[in-house]
Amino acid sequence: MRFWGSLFALMALAWSQHAAAAKAVFAHFMVDNAQGWDSTLWGVEMDSAIGANIDAFALNIAAGSPNNAPQLANAFAAANNKNFKLFFSFDYAGNGAWLQGDVQSLLTQYAHDPAYFQHEGSRPLVSTFEGPDNAADWIAIKANSGCFFIPDWSSVGAGPALALANGVADGLFSWAAWPWGGGQTNTYVDASYLTDLKGKPYMMAASPWFYTNMPGYGKNWMWPHMGMTLWPDRWTQILALDPQPLYVEIISWNDFGESHYISNSVSSPPFETDGIAQYDYVSGMSHEALQYPLAVWAQQFKTDVSTVTDESITLMYLLHDASSCNDGNTPVNTATQLQFEYFAQDALPHRYIGYIATLTSPADITISVGGHAMAASFSFSPPGAAQGSNTGGAGVYYGSVYVDNSYTGTVTASLSRNGAALMSVTGKAIGGCTSDGYANFNLYVTGDIIPAASPTQTTDMAEMTCIAGTGATDFLDICSTACEYGYCPYGACVCTAYGWPVTKPKWTGAVGHALTDWNYEGLCSFVYPYGFTFPEYCGSADNTASLTSPTVSPFLPFVCTGGTAATTDWTGFGFDTICAWTCAYGYCPIHFCTCTGTGSLLALNGVTAPYDTIPDAVVPDDADWALDPACDFSLSFPSLDALSAASSNYSDFCNTVYALDVLINDASTVLTNYTAINTDYDSLFGYYVTYVYDMIPSALNKYLYDDTGLAHFTCYFSATGSADSTIQACPNLSDLGNYADMTSDTTVDVVFNNETGFWSDLANKYGVEQDWISRDTPIPVSTGCSTTHAGTNCDATMTVYGFPQRAADPLNITNPKDIFAKAGPALAGLPDSVTATLWDVLLGQWNGSVLDPVSVVSLPIAMAQQALESMSQVKAIGQTEEDSEKADLIGFIVTAVLSIVPFVGEEVAAAAGLAQVARAANLVGLAANLGYDIYAVVENPSSAPMVMLGELFGIGGIAAAARDAASYARMASLRREMSDELSGLGTRVTDQATTLQKITKS
Repeated sequence: MRFWGSLFALMALAWSQHAAAAKAVFAHFMVDNAQGWDSTLWGVEMDSAIGANIDAFALNIAAGSPNNAPQLANAFAAANNKNFKLFFSFDYAGNGAWLQGDVQSLLTQYAHDPAYFQHEGSRPLVSTFEGPDNAADWIAIKANSGCFFIPDWSSVGAGPALALANGVADGLFSWAAWPWGGGQTNTYVDASYLTDLKGKPYMMAASPWFYTNMPGYGKNWMWPHMGMTLWPDRWTQILALDPQPLYVEIISWNDFGESHYISNSVSSPPFETDGIAQYDYVSGMSHEALQYPLAVWAQQFKTDVSTVTDESITLMYLLHDASSCNDGNTPVNTATQLQFEYFAQDALPHRYIGYIATLTSPADITISVGGHAMAASFSFSPPGAAQGSNTGGAGVYYGSVYVDNSYTGTVTASLSRNGAALMSVTGKAIGGCTSDGYANFNLYVTGDIIPAASPTQTTDMAEMTCIAGTGATDFLDICSTACEYGYCPYGACVCTAYGWPVTKPKWTGAVGHALTDWNYEGLCSFVYPYGFTFPEYCGSADNTASLTSPTVSPFLPFVCTGGTAATTDWTGFGFDTICAWTCAYGYCPIHFCTCTGTGSLLALNGVTAPYDTIPDAVVPDDADWALDPACDFSLSFPSLDALSAASSNYSDFCNTVYALDVLINDASTVLTNYTAINTDYDSLFGYYVTYVYDMIPSALNKYLYDDTGLAHFTCYFSATGSADSTIQACPNLSDLGNYADMTSDTTVDVVFNNETGFWSDLANKYGVEQDWISRDTPIPVSTGCSTTHAGTNCDATMTVYGFPQRAADPLNITNPKDIFAKAGPALAGLPDSVTATLWDVLLGQWNGSVLDPVSVVSLPIAMAQQALESMSQVKAIGQTEEDSEKADLIGFIVTAVLSIVPFVGEEVAAAAGLAQVARAANLVGLAANLGYDIYAVVENPSSAPMVMLGELFGIGGIAAAARDAASYARMASLRREMSDELSGLGTRVTDQATTLQKITKS
């Protein structure tokens, strides 16, 4: 945004490369809303579109929709019959991503049909609704189909979208067509696209309105215009924008659920299925009269000149007041796009009626509400044919009138010319509410159209320039001045009217420059020579060498930067914590949170959120949120058992929400207790090492004397000093009665006959590691003496060489705390991760089963609880001299450590001595009931629990799954496969599973 004159020159050069491409106007058409149509109905819609000078329908098709095959066939049959064009807009949001092969198949079938729209006459045009994650698919699709690709990847922004898949996009379509906070729309997003595209084709969006209240699709918000002139304002911006977009796409022809359709209202699936829409806000709300002025605008856009063959009037207004009816919890703006939300009655405090007229020459307009006459006039009048005449020409006139809040009743409007009536229209009454008590925020549209007595041509847009404009807060004054005289740089200003060039003030010759900000350089250079100094932004000194651009864009609206719970009833449900966290990053839904501070969007984007749970600045519309207030958020349960006991009183959905709340508290408690163990329980883990050391002799003896341990050796007996020996049974050093009659000193050499088998059985059956045993120290043994053994040499001894015995301390005994400590990162993130998931569910942006996150996060919480419960038993035992208590303590620690392994991953745990710790259960003879079944699961990285938890925490060499419904559905599928493995994970896990089944009835 440095010197806009130079930039315009560069842009003009780049755009000249596309001179061969003819401009066109399209309308976004939802194929799923044509369910049950035949080609005749398609033909009726196409006739209307042709009459409005629309060149093609952009067919929005959802992946896997059963409507695609029959309705595409009907559409192309009708289009060929009507000489109308169509092209595909692949919807990657509605039903998920398209498969590359399915896209290619449809293009192979239809891309060269005579009715398919061709860019520059030879390349089939293709667009999308979102789908940036599948950008790489289009490299092959383009190569195979030869298509010209202009996607809508608004969720990532212009620059990043262009860079995807090495620049696979040939141009870009922006979905940004609506105003912020009920105010005027602007072209700042369009400017970012034009700048980044550097002459590549831009498809600009136009739309008359936006309102949706469809909890079944997770959508409830609106982007209105308080003055009711969004439709004409946007078309003025399109016609005045320099450089011009190559294409304009109208959003939409028939998307009734979002209220931005410009066709007649017809029955559509969203309003035919219970539970999707909160109420029917479309029936009887035709928007067809919006097409009357479109015929003129579209032709002006494409050829600079249009002929007004029909004269018409169109009225646009809201039937109901937000403050008088149920607002359906619909905010103005949406927090999921990091927008500051307003209550409807705050953003729309006054009532207006907008009106549009297509006229061959000036006419007077009168408006009345309930018999009360309004002071109506046109705020925009097209330029006349005479040079310098900026009013009174043929074309589209428009304006709006304020309606006193006390006025209710039928709306009437009439046009007259030179005192003679031209036409009139009567619209529905303002006032009251819907039959369900709601305020319908869908735009009410009505109008009339008649043939013009004398068709008249509009002035040539090629001779027009900007004659009025505005800008962001700090640019408002300087843009208003510069735009009036034809200099309205699209990056800094917004043109609001066009006409014949206005005579400039006297030239002074003074040279102006920006003081500090590059964004003002071009504006200062233009206005300064005409005597407009704007000293807060401009000066005469050349500061270009030191000018900077602000790190935070001055053209973006503010966002929320802090918040609290919207009502004290919800503080116990954790909303204070939730709101403080999410509002700090701009995500502050007004029906849940109260914003306590505001700031800039880019400043927020420069901060890394603690977890990847905050939506991007722009997200696909179908992913946005809707309030579902069906549950009592003041309720809180201390445990899953308590919830289970009360679950019959609440709906399945609410029980699931309450379960997530309990799991949040459980996860927080787990983290607190885990932290205490890590800091205060060193002595307890130390007891484990000591007690393992103490228990080695008894375990070794049991193996040697009560099992087959001695069978792995051959023992050679010889008289001390003699070279002759005999093989005898290896001695039981705990019972030497068989050798009491020895008459001379004896040497016993103990030699392995199966060394591998000995060490394997000793470790795996008795939990004793090889390096804990030594065979290097001779063992002198006194055989004893008895009077019953006459002639016995009571001084005779037996010396045993190579006999296994506990090695001298210190031994290499793994301290389980080393594994336990490594679980910290995963445990630390668990409470916030579950909280963020609950937040998504409550706000309706969880596009999947609510049971999935409950199933997934409950398992690691149960295992962590099991670990901590075992450690509490360890604390209770503490220091002891009793072998039985030593054995119990070792067993509890083994269970605790094995239960915590999923939080660190098998590979890390193995490196820290997992196998040795697991075998310690055998050391004390408790493997069957203290954790070894868990080990069989956790030591296998391919087991379903370890794969699922690996995805959840991003451990074990598995990439962390995105915290979204699709990822949780995949992990929940693994969870449902664990019936056998689940029983081996411990009683806490199985008990929790049983309780959750009762709560969720699943």
